[in-house]
Amino acid sequence: MAASIRELPPHRRFYLAIISLSVVVSGVVFALPDAFPKLEDAPALFLLMLLVAGGVAVPVEIGPKTKIGVGITAMFATLLLYGTSAAIVVTALGVLVAYIVRPGRNSNLSRAFNIAVLVLAMAAGGGVAYLISGSLVPMLVSNGREIIAIVAAAGVVYLINTVLVAIAADLQLGQPLLSYYVEDQRAVHGPVLAWRACRAGGGWPALGRAARRPADGHCRDQFPADRAASTAGDRGD
Repeated sequence: MAASIRELPPHRRFYLAIISLSVVVSGVVFALPDAFPKLEDAPALFLLMLLVAGGVAVPVEIGPKTKIGVGITAMFATLLLYGTSAAIVVTALGVLVAYIVRPGRNSNLSRAFNIAVLVLAMAAGGGVAYLISGSLVPMLVSNGREIIAIVAAAGVVYLINTVLVAIAADLQLGQPLLSYYVEDQRAVHGPVLAWRACRAGGGWPALGRAARRPADGHCRDQFPADRAASTAGDRGD
């Protein structure tokens, strides 16, 4: 068994490691006192699960070749309103339903990895919120720290999600770790920075694929949103 795992490509071994870690972390979360979601919250959690499934299965198109999955919003709302354990359940079931409704072309291992990454992101975000607010459900406290807890949790959820996916992409592409993450951030922020530099008289800088020089070689009066969207691309999973 160990030998067969070592024979797998690096990105698939990373998939298995993250899936295993998510199982262990989930077990720790559910072992905490009062961790299980309450029965009276079931209708609301079921609705949130459907919102997660719909958001993942049908991403919103915000521009040419650019889509965003709004399911993460329902996941984070569950975390804030019902706690970490509820967020883990809603996230895992919601994404699973989305894959059943719209299978796509990913392998089952890749789908399990995607679910594991989101579960870890929810667990990490919930842990940070608990450390700051002192409550398993941040929205139920008003000690002046809940806003900081919510902002910090959102940052951790975003960071865990994007970094783990980027590492997997780097391993699959055989490039240095976090190269994909840096390039992805350039794809999001690079065009704006390039346009500002050009308008300031510094010429059109070279910021990688995210900030290609305009065909006319000149700055434009307004930032070309359509070009920014097309360079961001459609990452998929």
